[in-house]
Amino acid sequence: MWTTIQETWEQNEKLDFLVADNIHFNAIYALLLSDLNIMDIEDLLIDLLESPATNVGVPALALEILIRGGSQKGTRHAIKYLQSHRWDDTSWPE
Repeated sequence: MWTTIQETWEQNEKLDFLVADNIHFNAIYALLLSDLNIMDIEDLLIDLLESPATNVGVPALALEILIRGGSQKGTRHAIKYLQSHRWDDTSWPE
């Protein structure tokens, strides 16, 4: 009678990743909307850019916050990230 979340959502072992992605995205979105000083969160944002992410929204929001912050360090890391990700061949046909 009772079904698990996994059965209800018809997900497989990727469920943990989906939940973590949503948590990370919501957390970084909250930072975007906050009035925190960029210097207080800049290192965290740079770490997010340098960490692998399954949700492209997390690094995208981290980039946005760094660029809006306008510090030289943040801008430098944002440009470095964009240079290394300028080609996304994940959606290219084989």
